[in-house]
Amino acid sequence: MGKSVLIVALLLVLAVPAMGQSYGPGGWIAVVSPADTTCALVDGAGLCEYYIFHLAAPDGVTGSQFMINKGHAGTEFPEDVHFAVAVGNTNVGLSVGYGLCLVSPIHIATLTFFCQGTTPACATMEVVGHPTATPPGLLSVDCDSNLLYAAGGISYINDDGSCPCVDPVSTQQSNWGRIKALYSR
Repeated sequence: MGKSVLIVALLLVLAVPAMGQSYGPGGWIAVVSPADTTCALVDGAGLCEYYIFHLAAPDGVTGSQFMINKGHAGTEFPEDVHFAVAVGNTNVGLSVGYGLCLVSPIHIATLTFFCQGTTPACATMEVVGHPTATPPGLLSVDCDSNLLYAAGGISYINDDGSCPCVDPVSTQQSNWGRIKALYSR
């Protein structure tokens, strides 16, 4: 699984996804498939993993607060949050402290479902604001402890061609030296 996460992270750096959405100064948080970086998720038979990433925060962030509205028909297992300081969960609201100033892409957590292939086409996984956040909204904290608004991504399960899913578009230049530098710390 570690290699899969690294591959997805490298792809996300190369193609900072816009998915047809604008994002705030705090970047945006999205659910992506481990197979690629599109907003199309698949509900097949067996275990399905989806990754939650904090994206488009090139100046760095130290934490985030959000919730995920899940349209998935599978049975959800407890999520795997990749940071020690986390309160709540993605169903009721999750607050995560990253521990350091990190630049995107940041793999926040992994969602695992027992999939049965019964999720209807175009069901969504939508990242929204934490229900008890003050001020209200989807929030992140920059490296100077400023509270920033972030945007939430919408991913679609079982895209049958009619979902309004827009594939990622490259929005910033990168090179292998920059990518390697992210993982050499």
